[in-house]
Amino acid sequence: MNFSINLTPLILTLPILFVKFWLFEGPQLILKITWLLARAIAALFSLPILVRTFFSPWKGEYRRGYVGIARGVGIVVRLVTILVALLVEAGLISSGIILALAWLGAPIAWTVLFLKTIGVISFV
Repeated sequence: MNFSINLTPLILTLPILFVKFWLFEGPQLILKITWLLARAIAALFSLPILVRTFFSPWKGEYRRGYVGIARGVGIVVRLVTILVALLVEAGLISSGIILALAWLGAPIAWTVLFLKTIGVISFV
């Protein structure tokens, strides 16, 4: 049996598909995953509930004489939790943006390093 495969369409379209993936689909996927992780972290820390119950007493303590202390403890614990959640969210979102930009800049860096390696360019 003689099989004949025409590779011309694949050879012509493969560079176009690669550029499309590298410039559009890759960064879009990175940012989409970053957004999904940010939403998951917000749900994990339950930020809307923490904000809504910010001034409530800790553990629902309403006994006479302890309400002020329980509110103070609740405010401190919720404030620390909200600040940690916001720091984690900011770190995640900034990391996702930096990764997407590094993804876009990688071919330029590879080209520059290759040209430096073969001696075409030099850094001062």
